[in-house]
Amino acid sequence: MMNSELFTDRLKEAIGGKSVRAFALQCELSETAVRQYLSGRSEPGMSALKKIADVAGVGLEWLVTGNEPREAETGTTIAPGDREAMRGEYTFIPRYAVKASCGSGALVESEQVVDHLAFKTAWLKNTMHLNRDELALISAMGDSMEPTIKEGGILLVDRSRQEVKDDAIYVIKIDGTLVAKRLQRLFDGSIKIKSDNPAYDEQTVPADQVEKLNIIGRVVWGGGRM
Repeated sequence: MMNSELFTDRLKEAIGGKSVRAFALQCELSETAVRQYLSGRSEPGMSALKKIADVAGVGLEWLVTGNEPREAETGTTIAPGDREAMRGEYTFIPRYAVKASCGSGALVESEQVVDHLAFKTAWLKNTMHLNRDELALISAMGDSMEPTIKEGGILLVDRSRQEVKDDAIYVIKIDGTLVAKRLQRLFDGSIKIKSDNPAYDEQTVPADQVEKLNIIGRVVWGGGRM
């Protein structure tokens, strides 16, 4: 549970100089709901908290608990000339000219590195427990994974996590096509392929076909921790 009094202070800080109405509109929340959060009469659910954190540019953990850092641990594009001075504190992850479909499928256009995004090294190592050498950034397209992943979103993929152990989002390759989907291992050994958008149908890979499922890696960040 959140400490409501302290949360309201952090929410006020996150809103800053914006009007409550304008902030609520940006968050796709009702003004009434945001005012109730500010007064402590009600607490936002996880979906609302994520929206507030994304719009305010603050970390979800900070918003809920007050734990530092305040700023969201999002990737930041850094000019090549500035990277050397920032090495150590930041880790630079390559973003490839590759798109993973959150729809019917997107062809891999190339594996050319288009730029690098900077992530705080301490966050990658101590919070996320990730190996920088196994990380890659790609773009998402389509709406099948909304609201979790939006069209054009940047996905951080951990290529070392290719075994389905929990209900999480993975990038899989089907006939040369990359697709980002939620995978769930069932008791009989089969794997269910799901979209977060209920407009899309689920698929199931039978247990005797699971070995043929080409999993590129697990999506661990997409503008927020996953």
